[in-house]
Amino acid sequence: MQFVTFDVRQNNAEELNKFLKSHRILSISKVFNQLDGSWSFCIEYIPDEIFQKDKEKHFGKIDYREKLSAEDFSKFRALRDTRKALSEELNVPAYVIFVDTDLLLLLDKDVTKETLKEISGFGEKKFEKYGRRFLELWEKYKQLIPGYLEKEKEIRSVNEKAK
Repeated sequence: MQFVTFDVRQNNAEELNKFLKSHRILSISKVFNQLDGSWSFCIEYIPDEIFQKDKEKHFGKIDYREKLSAEDFSKFRALRDTRKALSEELNVPAYVIFVDTDLLLLLDKDVTKETLKEISGFGEKKFEKYGRRFLELWEKYKQLIPGYLEKEKEIRSVNEKAK
């Protein structure tokens, strides 16, 4: 994730609004500057390389099958299934545990306590609440990756022939 700051004076928020509409925002903090009457905004966002919006086609949703290689999509699918199983077990929404962009950060890494804690917002408390069980479930679901990969290659082959 990255940060950007904006200083906004009265009726001068066009640049800020344009930025907010075109990026995936994680958090915003603001401070009023009494000396010059402006607001300062610090915005934490996900860079476009990690999260690309396809507004015309999906209105903000991403087709990860289209964006990822067959291998990466198979691991991503297993990670999503792990998250889903945990969310159902604990009766919490899946996004409370991880959002999809968090799972993308795990694609090129071994899924361990250390790599989970590298994810922004996933500290010791969240690890204790969700991480241990996620890792236990991951041991089961990562075994599904070869089957997912086989199926994914079939799907992509059929799609290629249909083009």
